[in-house]
Amino acid sequence: MPPIYVGVSGEWKDLLSINLGIGGAFKAVTGGHIGVGGAWKRIFPRAIPRNMIALFASAPDSPWDALSYTDIFPLGAEAEGDEDLYSHTHTHDTVTNVFGNGTTYAADTAATVQTVLGVHSTGHNYDHSHSATDHQPPWQSWRAAAANGAPSIPTTAKLFYSGSSIPDGWARATYTADSYVKLDSSGAGATGGSATHTHSHPNATATSMAVNRQKWVLAGKEHHAANASHTHTVPDHDATNNEPPYVILDMVSPTSEAFVIPSGIVAFFIGSFVPIGWSVYSTALGRFIKLNNVGVEGTGGSASHGHTFSKTSGTYYGTVRKAGDDGSTASYINHSHPVSGDHAAVDNNSMPLARGLLICKKD
Repeated sequence: MPPIYVGVSGEWKDLLSINLGIGGAFKAVTGGHIGVGGAWKRIFPRAIPRNMIALFASAPDSPWDALSYTDIFPLGAEAEGDEDLYSHTHTHDTVTNVFGNGTTYAADTAATVQTVLGVHSTGHNYDHSHSATDHQPPWQSWRAAAANGAPSIPTTAKLFYSGSSIPDGWARATYTADSYVKLDSSGAGATGGSATHTHSHPNATATSMAVNRQKWVLAGKEHHAANASHTHTVPDHDATNNEPPYVILDMVSPTSEAFVIPSGIVAFFIGSFVPIGWSVYSTALGRFIKLNNVGVEGTGGSASHGHTFSKTSGTYYGTVRKAGDDGSTASYINHSHPVSGDHAAVDNNSMPLARGLLICKKD
């Protein structure tokens, strides 16, 4: 709806927010105010709710107030939180008592080995934990600003939309598909994060193990494994999804200055007051906003994750000592062994640094 003007003697006054007055004393009446004797009463909701947050690629113009949220992901909530939640990094609890068992092996001096009677079955302990790892999902940064009595939404403002088709007078904004909304007051348009992450480890050495007695027959003499030790590479952990709980929405902007917000628009708000004509957007509670123009309102992701790892190669080395009269030594013994285990999911270890904000949908 375009601005409404009323005036006397050619002096016209902007009426959106609708202004009425006598003797040049005009009063704002959107959300509509009517009064007698200076006592003005609101009779219908403000078209652009105060404290509604819009996103901008650059510094917003007045009367939109720039907000100081920096390096955080907005999280759907029923009220603005008092402090930031979670973290961009996580660790995992130590994995304990993960063992691998070797297979039958033989000495390199195979020509002198008549029979292999033993099997390497000693446990290998792979206790380990993880250093902190960044788990931010794919993101694109935006500046946030709140409507401070703004009579309209400029074409530079970005909001969200949950319907199947974009409303008339609005269009999809330019954004990186499959990116999560991240708020940063220092600038907009930056991207980062990843859909997956892994954990890796350097080589590890087992310093002690009780090797089974291994028996060979060499020229009638009994021989056994001795001086046993081994090294192996700790396996990298499988790639794990980095995506926290999300709801898929479009990002939209008005194609010209908008004085009315259409049904289906979704926005964050400062505070906890749900404006008239809006409802708490329950689908997005506890979820982050993922931008895409396909599968609108789809949900997914997880607040927590674990890791599994599996490896089938490693090197055992030891010596075969003759138990007879000359004490001679044969060559190294080699084998491979499977190792597998998992890190249990840690509560909320997929949740990036976040701030809960009231999220509502226009009725």
